[in-house]
Amino acid sequence: MNFIKGLIRYFLWILLFILSYIIPKKKWLYVFGWINWKTFSWNSKAMFLYFLFNDRNKEIYYHIRNKKVIDYLNNNFSFLKWKIININSLKWF
Repeated sequence: MNFIKGLIRYFLWILLFILSYIIPKKKWLYVFGWINWKTFSWNSKAMFLYFLFNDRNKEIYYHIRNKKVIDYLNNNFSFLKWKIININSLKWF
């Protein structure tokens, strides 16, 4: 059973790898997030804020799942309103 799951994951990984070269991407789109999608911290936060303030020609987003953090950031930092995206929303797709 584990062998079959591993084989399916391997084929999905290969398929996604091939599709990543076929599907066109935006050249100046940067997407940040943290490993568990629940916090706004560490290196991803630093890089997000650096590009947000220092490089205006890039489209930058931070993906997060924690609704309390999203509300806090949107209420206290109005310039981040459209840059913070909830993973459980349609905009994320």
